[in-house]
Amino acid sequence: MGLDKLKFLTMRTLKTKKYIGDCCNNSFIILDCGNKELSRKFKVNFALKNINRDHVDSALFLKKSRGMDVFMAIFEKDGSESESCGNGTFVVAYLLGLSDVRIEMKDIAADIKGDSKKQSISMNIKFSSIKELNGKKKGLFVKMGEPHIVYIVDNINDIDLASIGRRINKKYPEGVNIDLIEKIKGYRYLIRNYER
Repeated sequence: MGLDKLKFLTMRTLKTKKYIGDCCNNSFIILDCGNKELSRKFKVNFALKNINRDHVDSALFLKKSRGMDVFMAIFEKDGSESESCGNGTFVVAYLLGLSDVRIEMKDIAADIKGDSKKQSISMNIKFSSIKELNGKKKGLFVKMGEPHIVYIVDNINDIDLASIGRRINKKYPEGVNIDLIEKIKGYRYLIRNYER
């Protein structure tokens, strides 16, 4: 999963902790703010400055949550805020050393269970939308915070995902993640993804 690549850094001026971590082809710079409330302007500026410098995909800001274990705000390379990030929740659960954690995000919550070798995530689909592409069930557009186009395929290794991802993203001004899913057996699947 790449969770062992988590690095610890210190930001003296803020008295916060800064980490770099990755999971499933997503990489993050993570700022643990504790009880400190950071302004949106600070988060946007931090994301714009640090994401490219540290060669990561997103910036995650952690603070205490009123009803869950932690609140996570997600900011992207362009300074925009995302509603959710599944891979980010895995990294945060690992970072906090928790095997059973509830993470609150902008419009959704995630329950993470497991350890550093095997984790599962449950998210409330109340805020999601799913629709078929071209009237076919093998291609779905799914928006659960982040937009995804999901293809059910026979063999994920037979497909040039990078080329498809670049081509499809030209049609989506804000970008879209592309996921290939191959069923192995029962409830076991292989997944490859292209991040917008």
